[in-house]
Amino acid sequence: MRSYRYGVMAGLIGTLLLGTGAAEARAQARFVVIDEPEGSAVGVALVISAGTAWELRSELGLSYLAARSVVEEVRPTLAALGARLSAGCDRAGTRITMALPANVWEQGTERLLEAIFERPPSAAAIERARRAIVRELQLAEGSDAAEIRAALARVDHGVADRWARPPCGTAETIGALGVGSVQRLVKTRFTPYRTVAAVVGPVGEARPRELLGRYLPDSELPLLLPAPPRPDSTADRNARVLRNTITAWIAISFAFGADTDPEAVRLLGFMLEQRIAPAPTRPEIYDATVEVAQHGGGGSLVVYLVTAPAQAQGWVEEVRSLVEEAGARELPEPVFEALRRRYTGRRLLGLESPEARAEDAALQLYYEKRFTPPLRRIEALTPAGLREAAALLAPPTTALLGPR
Repeated sequence: MRSYRYGVMAGLIGTLLLGTGAAEARAQARFVVIDEPEGSAVGVALVISAGTAWELRSELGLSYLAARSVVEEVRPTLAALGARLSAGCDRAGTRITMALPANVWEQGTERLLEAIFERPPSAAAIERARRAIVRELQLAEGSDAAEIRAALARVDHGVADRWARPPCGTAETIGALGVGSVQRLVKTRFTPYRTVAAVVGPVGEARPRELLGRYLPDSELPLLLPAPPRPDSTADRNARVLRNTITAWIAISFAFGADTDPEAVRLLGFMLEQRIAPAPTRPEIYDATVEVAQHGGGGSLVVYLVTAPAQAQGWVEEVRSLVEEAGARELPEPVFEALRRRYTGRRLLGLESPEARAEDAALQLYYEKRFTPPLRRIEALTPAGLREAAALLAPPTTALLGPR
């Protein structure tokens, strides 16, 4: 298994270093094609400008239900071709991804595009999707992990703001959405001018461009991406949720603007994770996760920690201190190079599958209006760029869940 994984990684690194014919997408392009001649499978990803940030309170979760319904509608047909599909939800966008054998990629991709842009899902597909989502949300809702995310969203955006709502809706709201509402949303919001796509695999150049161009023509109209309002500078930037738990859950969010390099922010997040992850020298840390989320105005770097209650506030201060230190001085070149090598391995492991590489490319096109191969982005990182990214982060907001 290890030798196979190393072989896959070596092939991927070679492909990304070559920077195939679609290394740089035009500013208004709606799709990117990455030809990987040595591959055996194809990944397809679409990102649609529809999500809870666009939704009325009565529509909460509608975009996600619509995407899952499209997937349910076309799944039986595509499963016969050996395809695997999934849909993801976010406040700023909705994602649909697919992986399928290379010999049927064109047939499968066209069927997926037809399902998204030409045929609203049937009532039966919508009900199947609804049941699946409600089951998933019922399992997650009320957990400490869900509570700390909700508390952070409220302190980040205010209780009344739509950016504070759950990004996938709730079991209650999903259960109340009508079939007609789902079908109308697919017709009105799942449109070519709200969508970007990526295809990755042994597909060549001409055929995927011709196919995608029929459904996603270039446009002078830019994609409209939602962004949260500027936070109230007078509002309390900290939240506390009292729970009778034996651990404390911490969430610390650092916002960044549209001019900040997201790759440098990811590298900073990786460095933070190395410094705060569970280790023999940190026995009070039980879990640590760092996430980078994007939206139309930039995004946020979010640190989640599970620790002993007595050490919770100390770790909040430690994370703040680490970010301040990273923004105050550059890492020495040898230290930076070692960090970047470790980050490269982590980043590429996350891009092992063709659908993951397609989703990464589509998200980059969606948020940044261009595509640059991941290794080229990583190679462009510098100690100065890492320091600048850390220095540009806004003062953090924090949420803490645990006992008094």
